[in-house]
Amino acid sequence: MRWNSSFFVVLKKICKFGVDKISMVLYSVYITYKQLRRGVIDLKIYQNSNEPIYKQIATQLREQILTGKLRAGDPLPSIRGLAQDLKISVITTMKAYEELSQEGLVTSSKGKGYYVNAQDERMLKEQHMRQLEQHLSDAIYSARIAGVGLEEVEQTLEALWNIDE
Repeated sequence: MRWNSSFFVVLKKICKFGVDKISMVLYSVYITYKQLRRGVIDLKIYQNSNEPIYKQIATQLREQILTGKLRAGDPLPSIRGLAQDLKISVITTMKAYEELSQEGLVTSSKGKGYYVNAQDERMLKEQHMRQLEQHLSDAIYSARIAGVGLEEVEQTLEALWNIDE
């Protein structure tokens, strides 16, 4: 399937502030790819982020696959096309796609590009559990830095859990 490269790049000034008489301007690049007859893939790349660009790409594509926005058989944008549109190296795009491939989320088809794999329920649950474990690890780290004890963390988690009920 062909990708309609009707993308737009919006460079938006997020904020401007002075640091030792040096003004720093932060920009974000917002890319939208529209796929013919199949929906839309949105990628938001933040040039000023501490997270590498390949990780930003992989994270956002992973999320779209796991939530079902991208379905089995859907093609990903071509490596060269995505790199050109984002004004990044082909190697960066390739690294993001290889990460997804190693996780079993996409498959490379020689000469055709990368396609989303069918996701079974067990694998989806495992992927979600990995994400949950990572977020909880980050929360535990933050709690320890703040001097918050396990009991208070459990109470906070329970309160947050019950908000949506």
